[in-house]
Amino acid sequence: MSGSTQENNDEDIKKNSIYWEHQLALLEISQRSNSPHSYAHAVAAASKNNGGPSNVDANLIDRAVELVREEKMASTQQQPGSRTPARASGNPQFPNPQDKKDQMEEARQKHINEVINKQFWTAIDMSGQGLLNVSPKISNYGFLQKLFLNNNNLGTVPLAITQMKQLKVLDLSNNLIKELPEEIGRMLSLRYLFLFGNQIEQLPAELGALFQLEMLGIGGNPLNDSSAKIFSKGGTKALIVDLRDSAPPGPPPRAREWIHLDDTGTRSDTNNEPPVAKTQNGFTILSYNTLCDRYTTPQLYGYTASWALDWSYRSELLISEVLSYDTDILCLQEVNKETLDNLWIPTLEPKGYKCLFYPKTRARTMSSEEEKKVVDGCVICYKESKMDLLKYHHVEYNSAALAKEDLKKSVDVFNRVMTRDNIALVASFEMKETKQVFVIVNTHLHWDPAYCDVKLVQSAILIEQIESILKKYLCGDTSEAPLKDLKAKDMKMVPTVICGDFNSTSKSGVYQLFSQGSVPPTHEDLKGYSYGNFTEKGIQQKLVFKSAYADDLELPFTNFTPNFTESIDYIWYSTSGLKVKDLMGQVDPEYASHYVGFPNAHHPSDHVPIAAHLEFTK
Repeated sequence: MSGSTQENNDEDIKKNSIYWEHQLALLEISQRSNSPHSYAHAVAAASKNNGGPSNVDANLIDRAVELVREEKMASTQQQPGSRTPARASGNPQFPNPQDKKDQMEEARQKHINEVINKQFWTAIDMSGQGLLNVSPKISNYGFLQKLFLNNNNLGTVPLAITQMKQLKVLDLSNNLIKELPEEIGRMLSLRYLFLFGNQIEQLPAELGALFQLEMLGIGGNPLNDSSAKIFSKGGTKALIVDLRDSAPPGPPPRAREWIHLDDTGTRSDTNNEPPVAKTQNGFTILSYNTLCDRYTTPQLYGYTASWALDWSYRSELLISEVLSYDTDILCLQEVNKETLDNLWIPTLEPKGYKCLFYPKTRARTMSSEEEKKVVDGCVICYKESKMDLLKYHHVEYNSAALAKEDLKKSVDVFNRVMTRDNIALVASFEMKETKQVFVIVNTHLHWDPAYCDVKLVQSAILIEQIESILKKYLCGDTSEAPLKDLKAKDMKMVPTVICGDFNSTSKSGVYQLFSQGSVPPTHEDLKGYSYGNFTEKGIQQKLVFKSAYADDLELPFTNFTPNFTESIDYIWYSTSGLKVKDLMGQVDPEYASHYVGFPNAHHPSDHVPIAAHLEFTK
């Protein structure tokens, strides 16, 4: 095919593309709006018009929003509907977590701007000023959400701008920009990026990280044919996906270091070798939210390459990662029966593990076995060569709440706690050689950041249930009392470990309850709610635990996503019966600084595993 014929075909593609049609329309508006401070004047005109429409030539954003809406409607009409998992659907019981987190983050940022920083403006218009460069000090205005630098003489994108993480609108149109810096891929809040009328030929692969981008304005640039064709067929979203999926994976991270503690519990300077822990006086344990395959939708993980999100790729990576740590006990969350039977049991049993599993409560309400198989839950796997299973129990938080006389009178219990089907798995073991008995708990609390009260109630119920189980062990009949030779007052001496995804930071009521054993009724997480004695008298527990990562050892994050990066996974242990000898350290911070979130090519989940070597105390 001749060059001229190919060019004609490319032009035909553009002519028949709604996306290029919109690009040309926006390019024309952008070129006409070349007066100084055009956006500011448009806002002022709209204000004088009592909020009515402003000069459309000057208000490129409003027109872009309208065209994005048209493109979405056209795309919906062209593509047949598809079912999405409950966690990503519009079902009020299972709302989209990303939408919730976005709303929470937006409200949080507004609160910081207006209440804390007393900052009530969030936009700067420096358009049409003939600027050749921009001062690096502009990064000090990190609260900005809109920045207009269009119709200037900028030859490059100032790197200081890429540090402004709250920007939602950035207009760099009609400058002299030839290329975009890689760092622009870190501006995760961007919804509208206008680059009309520049000299850009190639878009960096890092631009593929901007999964929330609604409109990329590239009309009027000598863009390469490949990108132009992709844009013609699918617009901004298609181009971002292509850049994301075609980006080569970076180098793998350095192996996570192990933190060794001396007898006083402080960091030791010994070498970084992983703990062998083959002595019978202790065990190694790993906790890991493995990210259920049913939740890995493009809507939730738009920043992850589709091939890295695919279950066939992630499952191999998960197995490789878990086996590499070779711990005595595994506490896995977000595992369903289907995955357990097809992946974990066939892989772990030949390695000497035995697996216990319990799904979330809704599995009991389903009539179809196929539906039950895809409900996730918690798994405890243990090495049979080292310990014997004595007994195991499950805790369903909603039914346990309803069993409490004071709680079942509360409207909040029915509206908030009963609709969440989280569970816990409790198992007691005996070391084969020393006959030491201990208890392992695995749980996954409710995820929603707007339900801190529910997480706290679930935690209080969990500790109550553990206390009840321990009392049966200590005082019950022979069938339920593997510790029957001990006295009831020794309940606190039973070595107990609680692992899981608690969806709670170290500043939460959940963390306070586990670490201090009590939460007052005035705690922020309980304010405005009614939960019987919990909100009347406060929460008081007999058992007190300590995080294995406490004393300034908490990791920078265990959950790494664009809008939420925090430590929310814990290994809690009873200090009267156990002590920490070794801990798995953090993910290489240099490696993490190049990514916006997990999963990716090297990390199969949005969580990272945590692990500890625990020893029994006398």
